[in-house]
Amino acid sequence: MKTIKHLLLITLCILNLNFYTQETDSSMYNKGWASCELGKYKDAVMYLTKAITLNPNYVDAYAVRASAQVELKKYAEAVADYNKAIELSPKDGDLYFSRGFANNGWQHREDALADYAKAIALNPNDADYFNNRGNTLYEINRYAEAVEDYNKAIRLNPKDAILFENRGHAKYMMEYNAEATEDYNLALQLNPNDKEAKKYLQRAKKKLAKAQKNK
Repeated sequence: MKTIKHLLLITLCILNLNFYTQETDSSMYNKGWASCELGKYKDAVMYLTKAITLNPNYVDAYAVRASAQVELKKYAEAVADYNKAIELSPKDGDLYFSRGFANNGWQHREDALADYAKAIALNPNDADYFNNRGNTLYEINRYAEAVEDYNKAIRLNPKDAILFENRGHAKYMMEYNAEATEDYNLALQLNPNDKEAKKYLQRAKKKLAKAQKNK
């Protein structure tokens, strides 16, 4: 009788051990997320692929795997993952925003702009959405439209130095050097250590002085 009880106890322990060590979608997701945080993106993709295999409708696993693929500069794979995540959760503005970032990464600018527009439609109060769309517009030389988006971003988050710096860059490219100077000064008030703003402030001042001299 003691032998039977002993065997039952051992069997129960083995079953418990297998329960706690088995691979679940959540455990694989957690390992994937942690790997991303540590910059181990290939490991992250491996773990998150296991999570998705175990649970093909795991939205967060697709999203985090996509972000790892972006870091690995595998933009096509990232976009495919965001497509699946959006299919599963079509009202999540962050997914469109992130897919826009991935599309911009492999220079699919119009797709990126469409994604940012969708994100903004779902959540018009996120400064990052407007800032990133402004950055994409800037990259395709649509500076006036970029300024409009930076204006909106600044209204939503007036304490972010990078927003003023970005708007300054767009105005600098439009030869609005007086306004660019104002923006760079505002950026430096918020972040006195902003080397990029300091550099372009001097350039804008030189252009402004030259223009005034030639009047």
